[in-house]
Amino acid sequence: MSSKELPKVLFQCDFEQHPSICKALVEALKSKTPELDLTLADISAPSGTEIADHFSGLTLRYLEQSRTKDRLSGQLVWQDQEGQRVDGPLLELSIMDSKLEGHNLTPFAHALIEVSDLPI
Repeated sequence: MSSKELPKVLFQCDFEQHPSICKALVEALKSKTPELDLTLADISAPSGTEIADHFSGLTLRYLEQSRTKDRLSGQLVWQDQEGQRVDGPLLELSIMDSKLEGHNLTPFAHALIEVSDLPI
């Protein structure tokens, strides 16, 4: 068993506006690192910003760039150890034969976690 301690992670997402992708990203984070000490903060709620103000650890946020009925693009951003903002790559998901609503966003979330090279 490794003695390396995983960082605490605060995941900020707008659960009210983007519930499907926020949920998929939480599941992808837990799947990638099951023992991760993960705290969730809804950025649409006042308490979400209060949590971030008093959090010591890695702060990770999903930023949606655009969304239409058949297309979604977004990225993860976080602070590195020096407190500098790091922008992960922007990924896009397009669906040609249906609408994004209710679509399984798990593959998109896993891909976003993998390509972002998060420090966890």
